[in-house]
Amino acid sequence: MDLLYFVVLVGALIFVHELGHFVWAKAFGVKVLRFSV
Repeated sequence: MDLLYFVVLVGALIFVHELGHFVWAKAFGVKVLRFSV
């Protein structure tokens, strides 16, 4: 069960990290065609 929690946590951290790239790109006027992880 600990492994499952670890995988979910790492996945959530990666999602938030990539979302940060998306938000900053949009904030600086970069044309973003899609968001993916």
